[in-house]
Amino acid sequence: MQKDYGKGLCEWDLPSAGELALLWTLYRSGIICNEVYDSLKNFETYGYWTSTEYDEGNVWYINFLSGMITKNSKNSKYNVRPVIQF
Repeated sequence: MQKDYGKGLCEWDLPSAGELALLWTLYRSGIICNEVYDSLKNFETYGYWTSTEYDEGNVWYINFLSGMITKNSKNSKYNVRPVIQF
């Protein structure tokens, strides 16, 4: 019998535009804090890719300083914020 011990390393996903927008909303509302020891430290200083494609050559990303979601070329360089699906 196989036992399930939780999420493995292969179960991390790049969040969709909606999921990342929700994460930003929770962060800005104070539900998710930005303490020194928090995993979201310096969260708002970056733009993050989402898994949601705009078209063949563009993907949506979110600017965590403003919360703006915009499309940009897949060739651009941004950070990623993987999440565990549960």
